[in-house]
Amino acid sequence: MPKVQITNTKGLVQSTGSGVADLRSGLSLGVQSIAAAGSSQGTATGIDAVSGGLVLVSASDGTKGVRLPALADVPTGTTFLVMNTVAQTLEVYPASGDKFLPAADNAPITVAASAMLICVAADADQWVGAEPAAVVA
Repeated sequence: MPKVQITNTKGLVQSTGSGVADLRSGLSLGVQSIAAAGSSQGTATGIDAVSGGLVLVSASDGTKGVRLPALADVPTGTTFLVMNTVAQTLEVYPASGDKFLPAADNAPITVAASAMLICVAADADQWVGAEPAAVVA
C-alpha cells in the first residue's frame, strides 16, 4: 500500500509504494461492487466501511437494498456515492438505530433506477443524502 504525505506546495502526494496516490488532478475513490439483497434493514447487503466510497450496486428490483455502515464506525464527513446500476429502484438503509435526515430512525431512502445517492455522515446520529439529477442521452 502506498504511503502519502501532505505538503504545502503539492498537496497530497505519494511518498512510497506503487499505485496512484497523487490527487492533484482529481479525486480518486476506491470502488466496491455489491449486489442488493433482502427486503429489510436487517437483510439488506452491507456496505463495507473501508472498501471504497464509490459503491456500485447491482441486482436491485424495487424491493432489494443495501445498508450503510453504522455511524459509530465511520468519522463525520465520511461519504459514500451509492450508484444504482439497474433500471429498478434501490432501497438504501442506515444501520440499526441510525437515520437519514429528515427520515425516522432505520427508515430507508429509495434511489431511482440508474441513479446515485450521495450519503454523508453528518454527525454521530444521522446521514444526509442527495440524489443528483439524472443524466439522459
